[in-house]
Amino acid sequence: MSPADAAIWDIYVASEVDLGEPFHASTDRFWPHDLPRMLVVTAYNPQSAVLDRCENEARSSQMRALLSERSVRHIEATGRSSDHSWIEPGFGLLDADFEFGLELLRRFDQKAMFELADCTLKVFAADGSLMRTRDIPNRQTASG
Repeated sequence: MSPADAAIWDIYVASEVDLGEPFHASTDRFWPHDLPRMLVVTAYNPQSAVLDRCENEARSSQMRALLSERSVRHIEATGRSSDHSWIEPGFGLLDADFEFGLELLRRFDQKAMFELADCTLKVFAADGSLMRTRDIPNRQTASG
């Protein structure tokens, strides 16, 4: 892996994820210990190519429609760089299997997806390779 490629994965694993209702949790604050495992995906900016807002929203609507069609429970989730310079709305998939997550990555031409489970953020490449992992502090361990 080239240094440039390694740097991209380092940026991804340093990203923060904000979850919408009903969880209202964020990886940059304390993470509830009882959240279910979920995959986090986006349709925005394929392969990091910056698209205009209308095109990104259309892609996100297509992903939402596919999730509904497949009866995948999902919530709003937003991924962002640690410095907040890059923000991408997406979805937290609550009952999707890993292979379906990879299918979404291929279909929407994305480089990576996150898996959030057991107070850990894992970054997977579109081929299913685990690229990076980091721990997320949670309310239970932070308070003692």
